[in-house]
Order: sequence, then C-alpha cells, then structure tokens
Amino acid sequence: MEKELSIVIPVFNQWKYTAECVASVLKADIPKDYEIIVVDNASTDFTPKLLDTIQKEGHSLRVIHNNINLNYLSGANIGWKEADSKYCLHLNNDTTIYKDTIKTLLDVFFKDEKIGIAGSIQYFPNGYREPPLRYFYRGDADVGNLYRVDFPKEVDENLSKGIYTPPIEVDSPHFACGIVKREVWEKIGYFDDRFWPCMYEMEDYAMRAKEAGFKLVMVPNSKFIHHVAVSTRENTPYYQSIIDRNREIFRQKWGEKLRKKEI
Repeated sequence: MEKELSIVIPVFNQWKYTAECVASVLKADIPKDYEIIVVDNASTDFTPKLLDTIQKEGHSLRVIHNNINLNYLSGANIGWKEADSKYCLHLNNDTTIYKDTIKTLLDVFFKDEKIGIAGSIQYFPNGYREPPLRYFYRGDADVGNLYRVDFPKEVDENLSKGIYTPPIEVDSPHFACGIVKREVWEKIGYFDDRFWPCMYEMEDYAMRAKEAGFKLVMVPNSKFIHHVAVSTRENTPYYQSIIDRNREIFRQKWGEKLRKKEI
C-alpha cells in the first residue's frame, strides 16, 4: 500500500551525524503512514550497529546495505526507487530538522497542485542562514554557478517574528532537505548517473522538473541545520575536481536553455 511519505537518507560512516539526523526525524511532526529508507554505502564504523538498534526499537526504518560505497548519487537513487509513497523527502545524513520542518514542507503541496519540489531553508550550526536560491542560472561564462539573492526585507522581518511566509518560486530548491512529489519522478525519473558521484545532480534534476512543467519552491518557514560536507571534506581536492567536471557536463547539457537572468 502506498505510504504518504518516504524519507531517503544515504549514509557512509559518520554515525554520530546519522544518529542525530534520524533522531530529529523521529521527533518531528510527520504523517503516521511514513517510512525511513537508509541506504548504507558499506559503512565501516558504528553505523550498521546503530541502524540495527533503531530497527530493533520498532521504528519504521528500512535499511539497504550496499556491499561497496556507491557514493551519494547512486545511494540516493537506490533508496528513491524503493520509495512507495506520494512524496519522497531527500535528507542528507549530516542534517537535523526541526519539529515542524517536514509538515511545513508538505503543506505547500496541498495548497498548490503545480508544485513538484519543495525545499527548506538551510542554516549552519553557527546560526548563519544561507541566502535563498532564488537566482540562479546565468547565460554567460558563469553558467552553472550559483547566484544567490537575499530575501526581500519583508521576508526577513516575517521570519524573525515567526510569521508565515508564502513559498518562493526558485530554479533549484535545496535537496539536502527537500520533498519531491511522486508525479515528478514518475515523469522524469531519478538523478542522472552522469553526475556521479555527486555535484550538480540536484541542479540538473531541477532543470528537468521545470522542463516537465512543475513548479519548484523554497519554503521560508521550513528550516534545517546542515553541517555540510562531512563525508567529502577529507578529500577536498578530489571533490573539487568532481565539481569542475560536473559543472562542464551541466553546461554542455543545458547551455542553450539556461536562464540569462535570475527569476
């Protein structure tokens, strides 16, 4: 039977972050009919025992164990393809969410049937909030680079007062904590394997979703904390080379259709 929500979390080691992430989900306001799908990319630390313990406690957690580390993109796709639900929340394992993060995201789909993807606003552990991705494709030498635009002043004021702020339409929501509606992946599929192991797969997916006619939004009142790159920072030169390579793949794929100015 189709569930309301699947939560897909690819992991590789970093068990303490995974523990905090899953704990925050279990404390959150989420539909009763949900599942957590953790894709373990052959972790060698305490991660397998942690996941086994959570399952034994009776939580709705399904674990997919890979024999080798397939990295983020493949791990996310494996979990995504197992999602038997109306909505799929993609969640990085180095994130923690608030009690109302998921509910606030889901609510926007019920208010606007054209929305296909909704992302939360990213905060860092030091309290700094990443500017929203309202921006972002520019048809010049910087094609494929992100161009951030600050919130309108009234949005900042509303957020500081805890006032509800309508979703902001964007070119690419934040997939570190973002929900995709089933109609989207049924129509356009999953992350493009050309962007393996990661980087630009999310921006590419957003372009494909917009091409298919779906609206993409950021939800100001839905927020999450992201420690960022805990699995990649130990090999920064390698991942920088991946960023450079995938940026070029992205340019070649979308060069003729990239926006020439921000929304």
